[in-house]
Amino acid sequence: MLVDSVAITLVGPPDKWGKQTELSTLTLNNVRFDVATTSNSSGRNSNINRTSTLFIYPKYCNVVVDDSWLDAKVVHNGHEYTVQSYETLLHPFNRQVFCYEIGVI
Repeated sequence: MLVDSVAITLVGPPDKWGKQTELSTLTLNNVRFDVATTSNSSGRNSNINRTSTLFIYPKYCNVVVDDSWLDAKVVHNGHEYTVQSYETLLHPFNRQVFCYEIGVI
């Protein structure tokens, strides 16, 4: 089930020229990365969108996802994605983190 590995580069605030600075790079193993690829084409214009979801289970991968992960770069199988959103899923009874669901595009 958790057969994927990704590299995540956290980015800082943009400098005065608008370029974001890279803060640190993490390599995460034992995660799940589900890729959804859609192709839109009309006439000569074509566009491929890869809106995907990264699942991180703290039981198998010891990280904490917070707002600093927004706009981070994720590399999976040679493709680079940008973190757009994340959701923290909690156990219903003990209120501990069960999973992080990260939306990338």
